[in-house]
Amino acid sequence: MLVIYHSGANTVIWLGESNPGEADSERGIQFVEDIISIRILKFLLESPTAIHDWLAFAELLTRDWFSRRWIIQEVAASRLATIRFGGIEVKWCDFVEAIEIFFRSYEDIQKLCMEDQEVYASWILLGGSLRQAPAKALVETTVNVFRHWEGTELQSRWPLERLVLKLNSFLVTDPRDTIYAVLGLANDNVLGLGEHPLGADDKMMVGDYRKKPLEVYIDFFRYAVLKSRSLDILVRRWASPVTSCPQMGVEEITLPSWIGVVDASRIEKSFIGEPGRSPYKACSDTVAQCPFDSRDLHDGILTAGGVILGAVEETSGLIVSLDDVWKFGSFYKVKNPIDDKKKVPGYLWRTLVGDRTCDGENSPRWYQRACLYWLTHASEELELVAAYKKRVKEVVVDRKLFTYETAAESKPRGIGPIDMKPGDLVCILFGCSVPVILGEYDPISKTYAFIGECYVHAMMEGEHFWGLDQESIAKQTSAFKIR
Repeated sequence: MLVIYHSGANTVIWLGESNPGEADSERGIQFVEDIISIRILKFLLESPTAIHDWLAFAELLTRDWFSRRWIIQEVAASRLATIRFGGIEVKWCDFVEAIEIFFRSYEDIQKLCMEDQEVYASWILLGGSLRQAPAKALVETTVNVFRHWEGTELQSRWPLERLVLKLNSFLVTDPRDTIYAVLGLANDNVLGLGEHPLGADDKMMVGDYRKKPLEVYIDFFRYAVLKSRSLDILVRRWASPVTSCPQMGVEEITLPSWIGVVDASRIEKSFIGEPGRSPYKACSDTVAQCPFDSRDLHDGILTAGGVILGAVEETSGLIVSLDDVWKFGSFYKVKNPIDDKKKVPGYLWRTLVGDRTCDGENSPRWYQRACLYWLTHASEELELVAAYKKRVKEVVVDRKLFTYETAAESKPRGIGPIDMKPGDLVCILFGCSVPVILGEYDPISKTYAFIGECYVHAMMEGEHFWGLDQESIAKQTSAFKIR
């Protein structure tokens, strides 16, 4: 398919007829030429006369066509593409440029829409669906996934794992297409367009619709781990739910807890970062220990080596707002949160921001002073304090604070998933960049459920393994079976 699309003179993207009730969508595609005109863009971002045009374009980006996973290779591989809606036609490259400008100017457009109460009400209804619009991910992917050289040669730039994660909001009818629809776009699964696959010594994925969805997901999980020697795929959400689809021979099943299912009802955020770019290294230099030849794997049970840090002792309620942080006394009221030297303890100000900036950089020292000012001058709002609180909100909202038991006298603290509860295990799995929570132990099958990733203060840089030789690590190692 990739070769076909790249060989074509022009790929026509058909969005359908312009129905009487869809005049705004037609208005939106007509607006593309205005958006890409640098000469008038400033006027469009300031003029109330352009409000309805911006809204029409925004609504166009939420159309179902943009969320279909199979369309990605159509536009990514095409040398020339045209998008048509009703009787209107625009170049795909112009449409891409308009989308890029739209999201670059998003705040200005939203501010402009606020000037019209009716338009702003419609804008609000689009809400998060616009920020997470598949059209945005589609453009980012198609612009970056290939280098287009002269002639017919293409060079893919992204590995399979990154493609699957980046496109997790795209829809598929057949869950196997979660993986198979992007196989041909991956740079680590083929050498190049039309060339022979990798050598026999390398692990590859090949589309095979005789396999059941769970088998395909297990294949991808294994592929990601073997390619990266990392277990970070464990904490990512990438899999489509497996619902009943009789025409394709697919039966509804509940997937194992270690396969991260995309859940549109949850805000997706993670401590882990992008593949190969995690801001943490809790596992130090260890590599994933997963016996993929185990029979258990075919039954949906993953075995992973790792160490136990302790058992969850107490958790807060779900953090919905910053005020909820201070309701969990065990987290910060071991003593007065502010000591005699007027300094906030490191475990407090660092943990609340995951000891990182929003860009994954180490926390700046001024975070400590900002936290102190927040605690002592609650009624005042300075710029640095607001910036610190914004970062705290990014990290803690929709999670829980927790403490866990260890042999040490101090009480370690962390931030974990909403489903965690007292008694769950806090672990570091070999090859996984962040600690994880395992729970719901079944004494009969001797298996755990994977609850989610977590942040643990003073354990995110491999501190647990510092000073330990291989023999000492081996004595602590457990083989966790995760169902």
